[in-house]
Amino acid sequence: MAQKYFEDIIEGYKVTTKSREITQEMIDDFARVTGDVNPIHVSEEHVSDSLFGRTIAKGKRIAHGELTSAVAMGLLNDYDLLEGMGLYSITKKYLRPVWPGDSIYVVFTVAGKEAMERVNAFGILVCEMEVFNQEDKEIVQMQVRILAERRNPS
Repeated sequence: MAQKYFEDIIEGYKVTTKSREITQEMIDDFARVTGDVNPIHVSEEHVSDSLFGRTIAKGKRIAHGELTSAVAMGLLNDYDLLEGMGLYSITKKYLRPVWPGDSIYVVFTVAGKEAMERVNAFGILVCEMEVFNQEDKEIVQMQVRILAERRNPS
């Protein structure tokens, strides 16, 4: 893949990614690696007795929100749009839980472009990421600001 520059990215560009399944093994590994062993992620009994279990799905663990977000970001790697670019900032809103066995996909849109006033060697891509499950229900809304190198900074 060839590196893309700020000038190469067209405002309004939109792509829908393929989907990826969130597995119980991924949830367990994420809990182990991060130390986030909140019982709603690692204990079926706890979830069953919690508000989540009583009102949503008795006996199922809930995937970490950050795991879901990370997998969503990873789905973009199949597209060469972000090659050589870096994450500048991210804002997320979690709308629904993700369960083991759910599949997620992303609708990614370049919503805007901004010049960086302090460092003109870079620009910022303002991107919207809508993450959906296999039932096409939106589960996460993300605004991602991506640092993109300028081809010929002045």
